[in-house]
Amino acid sequence: MSLVGAWWRQICQPLDGLLWKKGISHGVIRPLLRNQILLAGALILLGGIIFIVWSWLFWAGCGFAVMTWILYSWAAFFLRADIGSYNAAFLRIVILRFGIRLLLLAVLLYIALRFFSAPAGAILVGLVTGTILGLVNFTYYMRKGA
Repeated sequence: MSLVGAWWRQICQPLDGLLWKKGISHGVIRPLLRNQILLAGALILLGGIIFIVWSWLFWAGCGFAVMTWILYSWAAFFLRADIGSYNAAFLRIVILRFGIRLLLLAVLLYIALRFFSAPAGAILVGLVTGTILGLVNFTYYMRKGA
């Protein structure tokens, strides 16, 4: 066993256990969220360390973390939902939750841009990167499991 492999397992196992306790039990979604959380944390940590020199990486990490939060909340909601409950009421709940999440994202984005002078491009890059890497992770784990 390599040193990097042992270190990676030491980080991933507690996070996988925490996601399992939170109801994320799907074999494809759990590693996807784990990787997203680890990468968001690494970007924010590294960006925080070099914030005075270059704040762009920190704000990109914040955008990435927001996308990770959105993916986590979708996964938690849809993995708890009963398959037979997909009707008009279910659709209204999905739209309401999406709208509330979008409103919260707009408020956080306004605060970051207005009061902290965050670069809008950095947050946008973080959001887009979080989306793309989430899809790449999903594709990878779907192919690996299939």
